[in-house]
Amino acid sequence: MKKTIKSLITFILIFSLTVVSACSKPNEKTIESSQVELWACPATEKILADVSKEEYSSISSEAKIDIFMAKGEFESGQIIISPSVDVPYYNVTISDLSLANGDDKISVDNITVYTEKYFEVSVNYNNNNAPMGMYPDALVPVSSVVEYEQNSIPKDTNQGIYVTFETKLDQTAGLYTGEMTFDFKDFSQKVPVSVQVFDLAVSEEVRTKSVFRANLCWEHGELDSTQAMFDAYSNALVDYRLAPSTISGLF
Repeated sequence: MKKTIKSLITFILIFSLTVVSACSKPNEKTIESSQVELWACPATEKILADVSKEEYSSISSEAKIDIFMAKGEFESGQIIISPSVDVPYYNVTISDLSLANGDDKISVDNITVYTEKYFEVSVNYNNNNAPMGMYPDALVPVSSVVEYEQNSIPKDTNQGIYVTFETKLDQTAGLYTGEMTFDFKDFSQKVPVSVQVFDLAVSEEVRTKSVFRANLCWEHGELDSTQAMFDAYSNALVDYRLAPSTISGLF
């Protein structure tokens, strides 16, 4: 009887160790900081996902965001992640930006961190020597990318992170500083952020003429022709003081 109980206990222990070992994913490799490079470039540059970082040496700089802006406007910065190994997980967060020698701040509520999503361009119809490849197009909040588990990066590619700052009309002029945190589970990296706010404001009255198509005749490009989608486009244009050609709710 004692031998039977002893054998049973031994079996249970062996079984438990096997299950734990299976769940620990022994094939999952640890990522080191030296295998993931962060670098910066102007927010106006489109960095292709499948083009070597060396091809952008003329516009790349150390990983930091350093921008200038007025009160009551939007400005953006861009950080690129270029890993030499597959990255199964990443997340990016940002802190409040605090005013040097003051109490004001640019709150995280006025900062949006996006993941750049890529679309393949395989034909250049304009024949203007622009390269073919994976171009950044859609901007998706990082929080949504993490929620839907699309926050991975294939090795030897570029992943753009786009950050947009909004200042209030009554924002105190001065230098605001903070940091972004890039979390790769095995390690994290900090990127300094500085925003210089000038003592001038963008007028609430818009005099520049503009027109952007956000109406029913362009519905098929989005694959979602709901009123909510039209409203989202129109509201985004209004936020940036741009005019939709018509208010889609009037149709």
